[in-house]
Amino acid sequence: MTTTQELSAGREGPVRRRPVRASVSALCYNLALVPMGLAALVAAVTGRSVRVYGWWRSLAAAATHLDPGEQRTHPSPARIGSHAVASIALGLVGLVEVGLIALMVMRGALFGLVTDGNYTQSWGGPSRAGAWIVHFLVSVPVAAAAVVLAHLIVWLHVRLTARLSGQQVERRVMPIALVVVAATALFVTAFLRQL
Repeated sequence: MTTTQELSAGREGPVRRRPVRASVSALCYNLALVPMGLAALVAAVTGRSVRVYGWWRSLAAAATHLDPGEQRTHPSPARIGSHAVASIALGLVGLVEVGLIALMVMRGALFGLVTDGNYTQSWGGPSRAGAWIVHFLVSVPVAAAAVVLAHLIVWLHVRLTARLSGQQVERRVMPIALVVVAATALFVTAFLRQL
């Protein structure tokens, strides 16, 4: 079996899955991060961190279809707690991307069905067909970018979980995770201010 360490070294890739199935799996993984992170945080505080570590390894193995590798160390409750916080942050990014996909479906693909019928101020207006086409064409790349972000979150979290077990991972994993979380926070702030 391929371990996450071998995967990060580029020796062998993950099992190929159908793109739609892999994307749905990545979105579900993202949605699981917040509740699992909260449960892990509680477990770390109450002294049950060893059990939680098994949850992370199982989730990573299920998402990538890879053997998570050899467990080299038992992480301390503090490391489990910090991993839980990182998981919650990445999970919140995942919630934003799922919300963005839902918004793109509602306001893009289904635009003509969810508006009041006044298209004079809409992109592509004043006709209904023009507005619908423009909204659809804008929503497709945005939704695709959200799906790519979902796969990036899985990639980051699997490697952070491998790091938790004492495996060597790329140095770039933590900076990328911080940039993704910060960029999402800026995006949400800008989005809320324009409402």
